[in-house]
Parts: sequence; C-alpha cells; structure tokens
Amino acid sequence: MDKSILEIKNVSKSFKGQMVLKDISFSLQQGTIVGLLGANGAGKSTLMKIIAGLLKQQLGNVQLLQLNPFSEWHGLFNQVGILLEPAIPNYLTGQEFLKQMAILRGEVSVNIAELLKQVGLERAGKKKVNHYSFGMKQRLGLAAALIGKPKFLMLDEPFVGLDPLGVGQLQNILKSMVSKGTTVLLSSHQLAELEPLVDRILFLSQGKITHDLLATEEIDLQKLFKEDNIYAT
Repeated sequence: MDKSILEIKNVSKSFKGQMVLKDISFSLQQGTIVGLLGANGAGKSTLMKIIAGLLKQQLGNVQLLQLNPFSEWHGLFNQVGILLEPAIPNYLTGQEFLKQMAILRGEVSVNIAELLKQVGLERAGKKKVNHYSFGMKQRLGLAAALIGKPKFLMLDEPFVGLDPLGVGQLQNILKSMVSKGTTVLLSSHQLAELEPLVDRILFLSQGKITHDLLATEEIDLQKLFKEDNIYAT
C-alpha cells in the first residue's frame, strides 16, 4: 500500500473575515509529483504556507511526514525542501548561502559544488547573489531546497525565470528524485512545462479544490482555467 506523505483534512483559513481556504482535503502519496493549479488569489500560496508551517489553519488538520508542520517543524527541517519566493541575502555568494543553509539543516557534509552543478550554477557559485538574475536566484533557491535529499519537496512557480535548458534540468532533477521516493508538490502557471511532469493535478478555485485529476485522465488545463474565467493568452 502507498505511503501517505501529506494529509490535509478539512482545512479552512480566513483573513479579516474573508475565507481564503474552504474545507480543503487531500493526501499525497510517496514518490509522486502533484501539480497545484489555480488563479492568482485562489488560495494556493496560503495553502503552501500552511504546509510549510508558516501559517496556521483555523480549522482542520495538516500532517506532513506524520508531524504538524506549524508546531513540530523542528522535526521536519532536514526532511523537507521548500521553495517559496526565495529570500537570499545579496551580500552572500551562492556557495556561502548554500553552506549556511546546509549548516542550518544539519547537513554539514553536503557537496556544495555538486549542488551548484545540479542546478546549472557551477560557474556562478563564487559570485555574490546581487549579481544573479531572477532565474539564477530561482536555481539557487532550488539548490537550497534539495539539501539533504528531502522526502518532501514543495516548489512555488519553480519554472519562472528559467530558460529552456533550465526547465529541462529541473524536470530531470524532479523525475530523478521521485524515482528515489521523494514526493513533490509544485505550483505553476506554465502549463507546457507542468503537464508532462505530474502524476496528478489539484485545481484550486476560490479556496476550494474543484478538480482532482490523475495524469492518466484526459486533462485540458487551459479549459479548466477558462471555465474559472481567469485564463488569459
């Protein structure tokens, strides 16, 4: 039987009296890639921040690797990789940033050079981050998320700012990790890059999951966005 990595049960969240998430329930199994889609404002970022332990839901339960991410994050820190709007100090080099992240996660023996090579930054590791393009910062944030070979990886818009080579590298990295048992949840508006990668699609609309589809089903993602009145070419 497949092992459940993430369990979301009846989760709701509001801000200033407005419901942002409404009774969300789903689970993710080990060794799968799941795409979280929806319009800006649909609740994706709020849901991902709850999973990352940055926000607390008002109702419902969240279990990540059988721990509560909000109150027990100390038990998850070296098992989970997160890329949510990477905030990287400009005064550090890429190497220095990854070394600091490795120390924080208790992975002092990590091969920084190999991590940089894995994300296509082997020539930029000694440069300060203030000289990085947006796409390079995305790659560096991804490298930080990969430290320690996480059991669960969550990425928000990881394809933004990547050139076609970078997109292909990221797709190959994720496929390799999943083949070794990592579970991946990623949010993206770049449908062409997402579709060939995922095993399953969760579509979020106005705080509710309106579609939960397997990749084996016939999925017209553009149609889903059009039906939600938010897709624009």
